[in-house]
Order: sequence, then structure tokens, then C-alpha cells
Amino acid sequence: MFIHRHPYPPFIPENATKLIVGTLPPPRFSGSALFHDDVDFCYGSKHGLLWPILDAIYNLKLSYQNNKIAVEERKEFLMKSGIGICDIVDSCEREKIDASNTANRSIGANPIYKEEKLKNKEFTTLQFRIDQYRKYLI
Repeated sequence: MFIHRHPYPPFIPENATKLIVGTLPPPRFSGSALFHDDVDFCYGSKHGLLWPILDAIYNLKLSYQNNKIAVEERKEFLMKSGIGICDIVDSCEREKIDASNTANRSIGANPIYKEEKLKNKEFTTLQFRIDQYRKYLI
């Protein structure tokens, strides 16, 4: 068992009216074991579908490499679109070093959800279903 701490601070632009909420990135994002085509940012796993779906829908032409340009492209899109990203888990104990959340224990909530600046703000949460967006990925 090991302690997995979230590697990224919440990214919530002042103009955010939508919020993407998840749990934790794969453990490799908390260390230095990223793949060359992972992006060192929220939902940046090369196996993830969030960014490819957004890329296809909005024709963003995003980079998919482990570099600062790829991170800045995503942040720019989020700021322009009024979208924030903030996972709900700040830390947990994990039994396995994988991306599943089934064996997480001693889960610590992200403290940002208690902060005053979010308490009176209304967000629309974004939920993507792969079957709705598959046409963009083929």
C-alpha cells in the first residue's frame, strides 16, 4: 500500500461556469514516470479520452507530448471556454499502482471545495459518455 497525493492544484479560471470533476490521475503522474505522449496536466494520460474528445469537438489541434506547449494549449482552451478542472480527491492510500479507484482507502477530500470562493458559485458539471462522442474519435 502507498500514499498517492494529487499532483496538480485545481485549475479554475475566474470566469469558470463549468467544472470537470474526477478523482485522481494514474499514480505515474505523481512521480517521474510519465510516458512521452502523456501531458503533464489534468486528464493528460495518453490512455484518457477527455482531451481527444474535446480536441475533436472543438477542432483544437492539441499537442500530445510531454511538454509545456501541450499544457498551455489546454489551459488556454479552459480559460477561453470558462471551464475549470478540480479533482475531488486530494490523497488516498492505494493498494495497486494503476488507474483504478476500486482499492482506494483513507481518502482525503480536496480542500478547495471548502474554500469561500467556490461556496457561492454555481457550476455545470461536465459528464462525457464515450458512446455519445465515439464518432469524433474514429
